[in-house]
Order: sequence, then structure tokens, then C-alpha cells
Amino acid sequence: MGAAPGRATLIAMEATESPVLIDVWTVDPSRGPELLQRILELTRGLLLDAPGFVSAEIYESVDHGAVTIKITMRTVKDRQALTDSAAVHGALRELRVIARSHSRLFRLVEAFGDAA
Repeated sequence: MGAAPGRATLIAMEATESPVLIDVWTVDPSRGPELLQRILELTRGLLLDAPGFVSAEIYESVDHGAVTIKITMRTVKDRQALTDSAAVHGALRELRVIARSHSRLFRLVEAFGDAA
């Protein structure tokens, strides 16, 4: 039997509202290792035990001029609670001394292949 009428639409809506935050930090390459280390430390300290935390992926550009972090939370409410927290605001202020943030919320449009 298939899903109840409207269930597929609900699942599709939930997927498009997925609480995924992608933040690209651009930095002078000479400070890239410092930025990466602080992002790793802050991720371990602030995200891993946060309510609703699902996953985080951190990427470093090969030229050390950028670090990208992708954070997935269980719900929009969980993500909002995290991003509104004083601890996260303090961490962002600290990182902005080192680098420039280009943060955006994204929704998955389509995926191809196996997710890593």
C-alpha cells in the first residue's frame, strides 16, 4: 500500500525545509591553519552535544584560503536555537577576527550518487 494521500507532499516539503547551514570562511592563506583549528575546536565544543545536532562536515580549500562547514540539524527549531545561542555568537565574533563569513541556509534540490 502507498502512503496516505498528502503524505508524499508532506515529506517533500520537509525535505525542502531541511535545516542545513553552509558557512564559507574566507581567510588570508597564512591564517588558514589557525582558522581551521579554531573551527574544529568550536565544532567539537559547541555542536556535538547540541540538541538536534545531526552532522557537520568541514572542508579546507587546497590553497588554505577558505574553510567550509556544513551543519545539519534535526529541525529548523533546533538550528535556530543553536544559531541564537550566546556561545555561538561569541564563537562567530572570535572567528570574524581571523576571517570573513559567507553563511547561507540551503535546501536540497536534488542529490545524485551516494552521499559520503
